[in-house]
Amino acid sequence: MDPTSVVDYGLAAFAVAGILYVITLYNNKKKEQQIAEVIDNNTKMMQKLAEVIQQLQITLVKQDAKIDELLERVRSGR
Repeated sequence: MDPTSVVDYGLAAFAVAGILYVITLYNNKKKEQQIAEVIDNNTKMMQKLAEVIQQLQITLVKQDAKIDELLERVRSGR
């Protein structure tokens, strides 16, 4: 085999490896961005869920107070 053709094959292999490396870096960066978006969306949903749970707790406390009031009325005979 001619030494120049060996060098050509070596350069071609190096170029292909470089292109694959750049593609891999791009895909990893893209995945990191997607993961960041997922984390951000999950954080927003957890905040909304916490708000809903808090409102449910407030509603339950109000209902409990109304039930106590009704029980007191029944017990007092009004």
